[in-house]
Amino acid sequence: MGQFIVIILGFLLGLSYPLGIEPLFFEPSVSLWLVGIITAAYLLTGYRLVNYYGQKILTSFNPSLNGGRPEQIIQTCSERSRTITGNYYRRLQTYRVSLLFLYAFEVYVCHWPLVVTHYFKLNNLIFITNFLIILPLLMTYILTWLPLVKMDRWLTGARWTLKEYFLFQLRGWFALIIAPLLLSLLFFDIISYGEWLNCLVFLYPFLGWLFGFIFIMALYCGAPFGLKIIWSAKSLPAGSLRTRLENLVKKAGFGIRDFLVWPIGRGRIANAMIIGLYPRWRYIIFTDTLLNNLTEEEIETVCGHEVGHARHHHLFQYFLFAVGYIFLLVVVEWLAGRWLAPHNLALGTFLIFPVFIFYWVVIFGVVSRRFEKQADLFGATVTENFEGFIRALEKISRLNGYSRSLKSIQHPSVEKRVAFLRETQKIPELVVQFEQSLKRITLVFNIIIIIGLAGVIKVVVDQSKTISLREVQLQARELAFQGEKYFLEKRYHEAVACLGNAIKMEPDEAAYYVVLGDALVGRSGRITPEVIALYQKASNLQPVDPLLRMYLAEKLR
Repeated sequence: MGQFIVIILGFLLGLSYPLGIEPLFFEPSVSLWLVGIITAAYLLTGYRLVNYYGQKILTSFNPSLNGGRPEQIIQTCSERSRTITGNYYRRLQTYRVSLLFLYAFEVYVCHWPLVVTHYFKLNNLIFITNFLIILPLLMTYILTWLPLVKMDRWLTGARWTLKEYFLFQLRGWFALIIAPLLLSLLFFDIISYGEWLNCLVFLYPFLGWLFGFIFIMALYCGAPFGLKIIWSAKSLPAGSLRTRLENLVKKAGFGIRDFLVWPIGRGRIANAMIIGLYPRWRYIIFTDTLLNNLTEEEIETVCGHEVGHARHHHLFQYFLFAVGYIFLLVVVEWLAGRWLAPHNLALGTFLIFPVFIFYWVVIFGVVSRRFEKQADLFGATVTENFEGFIRALEKISRLNGYSRSLKSIQHPSVEKRVAFLRETQKIPELVVQFEQSLKRITLVFNIIIIIGLAGVIKVVVDQSKTISLREVQLQARELAFQGEKYFLEKRYHEAVACLGNAIKMEPDEAAYYVVLGDALVGRSGRITPEVIALYQKASNLQPVDPLLRMYLAEKLR
């Protein structure tokens, strides 16, 4: 989950540019070289990290097995090696988070978005432009797999080739995070191409968020079928294991479409998950590594854990988390528009980052880790096999090469999960206390979502009151667009007339003054005091677009 946060925040970093920061220095070729050098340095750091901890891990095993098969080494690992492995994963998390700072440097210091606009004239291809902007983030993240595959082989005993490892990672990450993000960009790009839709969203801004809600619904509904195709998941064959899992599902009074097997090949990824909000669209997926290395009894307890997520409505709660975040963004954007001056709206964009981190890292993390414990309890209870589930947790941790103390935003460490299960066995009253505390936390969060919905309704009402003003602004933009078209066609008299009328309707738009000044220069063939005054007026309005600011600085020099 932490990697998801890094990628999503990276998307926000790249696509929130420009933020009103005047480039102190910008030379496209220099920026391009800097991005390449920084990326190479980052990857070199990854190699050094892997080699340093790899040697420490190997020397901590039985010396007689050094040079032996990886799975032999893993089976004889010592407590010291587990400690070193835990340290490695903590350093790896830091390394991955540092990718955000690297990309932020590329965006705001190297001005990578300006490099894209300089080398690629894609004014009408918003999706491709945005993709090129986030490309350094994606490529750097993908290239980190080059050093990490070596450590993965050491820690898990995997035997896949570099090609197999890359294909697995691409299919896994593409399906879970990259594809939804790119689809969201494409979705809103398509909306922007429809003139009537664009006008409608401009007049009624809240419709943009409604489209976002519809998109999330579509993702949740389509995810089970999309993942099945991308992961080449097949139905679990008939046999004693399938019969056992079907009986468990019936015992839990739970609906499911199918059990699926995700083939990993020569890799060693032991995992299971449940996907789909509705029974007819719901699957429980197991990797073949998990099925091949756990007993049927242990697999049954893992399945019980996944069923517990659905029985306690965790999947629906996760959906509410996503919807609640949309509500939160609507309110934050509205407050930024009311409290900040127009030229300081960039500060409102920066608010997205602390809001995102607090919401998804802090709040979601607290609730999600408790959901995992609740699902653990359900899985162990419904199968009446606490020890079998604990063995399954321990085995999965070893198969994946994880330290028992390793935790994530979404999951507690195996160490804490096992301790929790053993405590509840000894003191049954703890289960009641835990369930009650989780109900209170969930209730508070749902109340917050309801308050957020009330805030959204308030925003919709306020925006509805200013429709007439936006209608005037829309007319001004249409006139300005026509004026710019006339300017490009060198029909300067018509351009001046259109832009003059646009300024009367929307006097606070800096770009109108710039194009009007350029049209006057085209008509007269010289820069007059009137033109200088127009450029100065545009500069005084403090436009956010850095290209426009640099153009004005050159004209006023």
